[in-house]
Amino acid sequence: MKPIDIEELKKVISESSKETRIMIGCDSQKGRKKYRGTFQYVRVVIIHIDGKHGCQVYGESVRQRDFGNLKQRMLNEVYMATDLAYNLMEAIGDRHLEIHVDINTSPNHKSNVAMKEAVGFVKGMLGIDPILKPKSIAASCCADHYCKG
Repeated sequence: MKPIDIEELKKVISESSKETRIMIGCDSQKGRKKYRGTFQYVRVVIIHIDGKHGCQVYGESVRQRDFGNLKQRMLNEVYMATDLAYNLMEAIGDRHLEIHVDINTSPNHKSNVAMKEAVGFVKGMLGIDPILKPKSIAASCCADHYCKG
C-alpha cells in the first residue's frame, strides 16, 4: 500500500460535488514474525461520491513501535485519522465529514478504555463528534480489512 498523496487527494475532493461525503478512519494490528514488537496502522479515506453513488478508497500503512499500552494505541489511531482530516479540511470545505473511530461504546470491550479521550480529541480538533463502533465502517471494516490483508 503506497502512502496517501495529500495533494492528489485534495484535488479529488475539491473536484467532487458538495453532496460527496468523506469518511476517515484508522485501525491497527500487532506485527507478527519479523515485525514483532510493532503495530501496523492503516488509515483510510472513503470518498462517497454524491453521498449515494459508489466510493473511492485511499489508504496507507505505517508501522510503529509497540508501547504495550492499549489506550495509547487506540489514541494513536484517533490521532492519525484526525490528523489526516485536518490536512484535508481546506479541500473538504462544506462537504459532510465523518471521523470513524475503532473504539467500542460498551465498557465490556477493552477498546472502551480510550473512549472519552478519543471523543474529546476529535471534537477539540475538528469540532465534530466521531462515529464509534459499531457504525465506524471506515475504521472497523475498511481499515481493518487492509490491516489483515
